[in-house]
Amino acid sequence: MKTTDYWTDDKDGYLERNQYLDPEGLVNFFTGGVEYIAWQHQHGINKISSICEYGCNVGLNLRVMEGMFPEADIHGFDVNFDAVEIANELEDVTAEYGNLLDPDNVVYDLVLTKGLLIHIAPEHIETAYESLYNMTGKYLLICEYYNPTPVEVEYHGKLGLLFKRDFAGDMLDKFPDLRLVDYGFRYHRDEYPQDDITWFLLKKEK
Repeated sequence: MKTTDYWTDDKDGYLERNQYLDPEGLVNFFTGGVEYIAWQHQHGINKISSICEYGCNVGLNLRVMEGMFPEADIHGFDVNFDAVEIANELEDVTAEYGNLLDPDNVVYDLVLTKGLLIHIAPEHIETAYESLYNMTGKYLLICEYYNPTPVEVEYHGKLGLLFKRDFAGDMLDKFPDLRLVDYGFRYHRDEYPQDDITWFLLKKEK
């Protein structure tokens, strides 16, 4: 079983936990991650016309992106049909079933992941990297748990479901035309906590 298969059903309160994340906190979090992109977008440089998130869950991250880039086409994919149904209720957001290990062939200006790569088993992570790279037209925003070396972590009492590593570093090493633009960390005791997530903004140089 691929680790992504675990989330096709609502195991361990997958949907409930994500429906009640603080919207203001998400806006605050992503403002730091996309500040560089937003400034360029507002000044007519490298405008963002399409955004994609795999592992979008109920679409809360996409709702924030829609607020920041209201003219962009917003697309989300998830392996959980119930999550996709909820995400599709959001205005100006298109969500559908999709797996990062078997993605569509569309290229997007901004691709983001948040708490997705950590749930992909090491034997499939290279496929995930290839997928993200191929669909990224301009920018890739990776928001995941970080560790300098690969390590497995227990997830709700279970093994084989959560893996930390240097995802951004792996991609920078693998794809020479990716450049690190910015990065940051959100501490769990911050005013707007995000569970100790580290974000990395990468740019694809053409």
